[in-house]
Amino acid sequence: MLRISIGAGPTLAAQSGEASSIKRSGPSGFVFDATSIRHSAKPALLIRLGANISKQALKRRFAGYDVQYTKGESCPTCAVISGPDGQFDVGFDEDGRTVTQLRSTDNRIRNANGNEIGSSLTNALGAETATCDAGESTTCASTAIKGLSYIVTEDGRCLLSVKDKQPTDIPACARIGGLQIQGD
Repeated sequence: MLRISIGAGPTLAAQSGEASSIKRSGPSGFVFDATSIRHSAKPALLIRLGANISKQALKRRFAGYDVQYTKGESCPTCAVISGPDGQFDVGFDEDGRTVTQLRSTDNRIRNANGNEIGSSLTNALGAETATCDAGESTTCASTAIKGLSYIVTEDGRCLLSVKDKQPTDIPACARIGGLQIQGD
């Protein structure tokens, strides 16, 4: 059994110094579903898990947004897309073109059911237990949107004990720290 403490932690935007104090909960902005992240008001701003897209095509699709590519240890090639409606990460396979992961800890992004960063994890799950993983960051699988996982915020005031291959009890104090979908 692995013990992880959870609560409010910094977002990617806050870590990069680009945090916005504006929290968007209206109809506009980026939304995660089971297989993609899309802009709710601009349908062309979409990227799907498993998509094969070149660096140039991604930059054209998200024209007006900052698209930064990096190579790193956690993913062979990654891109960070940021703009006024939020920031999210795109992880690619070794080929640098196939999307293998979409992830965000930006408080301007929500899931298709309206769950936002900072909101109650148990409310989002609709349950007090979930299948969780204590990998690079603690994630718990959504029960309502198959394929979506919630990144759990870390804080010493709220403890989560992840049980390997067993349902994990989710305390009422647990908060959503981000959203993630990834391929097998």
